[in-house]
Amino acid sequence: MAKDLRSTFVSMLISVLDVDPRTAQDIVGHSSIDVTSGIYARSKEAPRRKAQESYEAFIKRRCTGALEIVADEDGER
Repeated sequence: MAKDLRSTFVSMLISVLDVDPRTAQDIVGHSSIDVTSGIYARSKEAPRRKAQESYEAFIKRRCTGALEIVADEDGER
């Protein structure tokens, strides 16, 4: 649990408070910036995945609508 809280703290420092990753590393005492960056990168995966899924759904809706228009036009000819 303490590790989860620390990871959340690092993520909040960087993403919400705009603290530089090196400063966050110093605050929490990570041995390298790779550890700090790894935590921050993992915290960004869920929003990135959600954005990608939203974009894909948007494109599918647009393409489906376009295909329906083409199909209707073909049927009218």
